Amino acid sequence: MGQFLPDVSINAVDRAEAVAYYRKVFSLQLGREGEHWTELLAGPFRFFVCDDGMPSGMFAYAAEDPAATVRAMLEAGGKVIKETEGETFVTDAYGITVCVESA
Repeated sequence: MGQFLPDVSINAVDRAEAVAYYRKVFSLQLGREGEHWTELLAGPFRFFVCDDGMPSGMFAYAAEDPAATVRAMLEAGGKVIKETEGETFVTDAYGITVCVESA
């Protein structure tokens, strides 16, 4: 068993423009930045604007047994699209990407 994390991620063709838009319209504060992502602080949520080519519509899930969760997603038609240290990004059978990490 695990829990959904308060992370939401979208992809934008022009990340800087999208970040400016979301900051202005929703008064979001700038958080951390990486090479292909910008974190905006949205109350209890972390809202990520990315330009890394990952599919839009991503959320994070903290699993007690991440490998078992990934296996279950693959058995249900999912596909691993990226792995980093501590995170596995799986696109599920419905096209939504889930970042599976350890609880």
